[in-house]
Parts: sequence; structure tokens; C-alpha cells
Amino acid sequence: MSDNEATESLKELGLSTYEARVFITLVEIGSGTAREIASVTEVPRPQVYTTAHDLESRGFISIQQSNPQVFQPVSLDEAKAQLENRFETQRDSVFDYLESLEPATGNEAEENEDVWSITGKTAITERIAKLASEANQTILYGSPDLVDPSPDLVTALEAACERGIGVTLLAKSGQTIDSSWIDNDNIDIFYSSQVNQSNEYAERILIVDLDVFLLSIRGGKADDGSCRKVL
Repeated sequence: MSDNEATESLKELGLSTYEARVFITLVEIGSGTAREIASVTEVPRPQVYTTAHDLESRGFISIQQSNPQVFQPVSLDEAKAQLENRFETQRDSVFDYLESLEPATGNEAEENEDVWSITGKTAITERIAKLASEANQTILYGSPDLVDPSPDLVTALEAACERGIGVTLLAKSGQTIDSSWIDNDNIDIFYSSQVNQSNEYAERILIVDLDVFLLSIRGGKADDGSCRKVL
């Protein structure tokens, strides 16, 4: 990674361009005055002072009150902790706000939609687990890969079994299935030579209560899902 790439990464983590450049320079030279920093970076000398004090307020550098002032970076572990704390604080703040909006906008829009789409393997697994938790009667689940299922998915289907929901895995004849499912007497496995798993884009299928249908296909780096409520 180059200095320019590091600058862009630090900007994505919340630093300004000048803050990123000054911090990287101080890490490289150990410590320096505004004149020394300005000679290395593209930051004008007057802006170095302002930027350095901003970095100090963020907890990224310390300032020696001498004449001239000398600026020194904190340890990288401490700087990393500052970024993590900043991220967590902002994340918690925005999600607290979003949760305050949820009762008003909540899941009402989703419940009124007959079809919706989601992207990303993790998001789709979470949706499958959520739909499984809402099942009232039956769950049918199939995938070309039943060998190493997500722990969240296993937990969701086992919880459904404990609630008395009929859970059936759809598998192709001879398909390998994870032992955690085979050993579960409450999960039925339906083997069929008619199950078509030759399509390289097919990923997962879920049918809940013969009312909700989820089809997951591989698209790019992560699989995409289309979920539909069958009326």
C-alpha cells in the first residue's frame, strides 16, 4: 500500500485529507515541527498547526509545548483504538436513532410488499433464519451445499423443530448432508433424482408454510436473493 492509498483509507475511516497526510508523515518521521511536516507533505504550514490540533483532539498525536511546537504520533495501537471507539460510537448513535424510527416505519412496508430482494450471503442467511423463526407449520429448505451449513441456519431450523414445525431438507440423490441435520430425528430429508442442482448459479431455496418462497442465486461475489410471498 502506498501513502496515497493509506490516505484514502484513513479518509474512509473519518479523517480529513490533511489529517491523514499529517498523521502518516508523523508515523514515518517519528516527530516533527510544522515546518518539517509541511516540507514532506502537501499540507501548507499554517494548515499543519490547525490539522495537528485537530489530530490532538482526536487522540492521534501529542504536542510538545516548545518553541517551535513539536508534534508526535501516539502508538499505532492507541490510534487504532481511537478509530474503533469513534466507529462504535457513531454506529451506536445512528442505530439508536434508526431504532427510534422503526416503530413508525418498521416492518410495515415489508409486510405490505409481495416481493422483495436482498443481496449478500450473510444477509440472505439472516433472512432465511428470520423466516424460519416465523414459520407456523412447515419449512422446506434446499441447497447444493448441505455439508457445512451456517451455524445460524442450523440453530434456526433446530429451533423450528422444537416448536413442532415440520422441517424437510430437499436434497439430490447421493448428496452429502451435514451430520448435525442427519442426526436430528425431527428433520426429514427428501432425496430425489428430480432435484436439479446442475445450474451453477442456483444457491438456496426456502418455502415456509407454502406461503413464503425464497430463491437465492449466485451473482458476482455474493449470492442474491429474491423473496416472495405466495398469495
